[in-house]
Amino acid sequence: MGHGDLSEVANHLPRGGYFVTAYTQNCPECGLAYPTGAVRCERGHVLPRRESEAAIPAKYGLARNLFSFEGRIGRSTFWLMTLVIFLISLPAHGPLILAVMTRADWLFGWALLIWLIGSILLLWMTLAVWAKRWHDRGKSGKWTLIVMIPFGIGLIWAMIELGFLEGKPRNL
Repeated sequence: MGHGDLSEVANHLPRGGYFVTAYTQNCPECGLAYPTGAVRCERGHVLPRRESEAAIPAKYGLARNLFSFEGRIGRSTFWLMTLVIFLISLPAHGPLILAVMTRADWLFGWALLIWLIGSILLLWMTLAVWAKRWHDRGKSGKWTLIVMIPFGIGLIWAMIELGFLEGKPRNL
């Protein structure tokens, strides 16, 4: 390892509930390499603080995770956002189900409008979460189109890739 270069360390370190790839940097005082998160180098120099990559998902917040197509999220955030989307879907679909079950004609028009707006929002949120998870897997968000493979094969493939396989390391 030369002075001034960044190189990826192969191991993954758990930090704050996330698994992040550890990277090394060089001490500005002596040039010795040190891992991200270290406080002092081997010679005892105080190292500059760097944001941990584990802190990045927390900065996004709920709205950014649900509506932005940029960035990446890990498996735990993917499953959490999937649960949030499911919980949001309940009130979006509830009025339509109620209107159909009660056969209330006066309610059906409003329920259909609420369902239509809710479905568009839910689709947007799902596509945004999936795109960020595909980015974490090192692929384009266009891989979401894999769900169009018939007989549920594409959906199963996507759920395995997004929900169970580890993300690719970041390139610095």
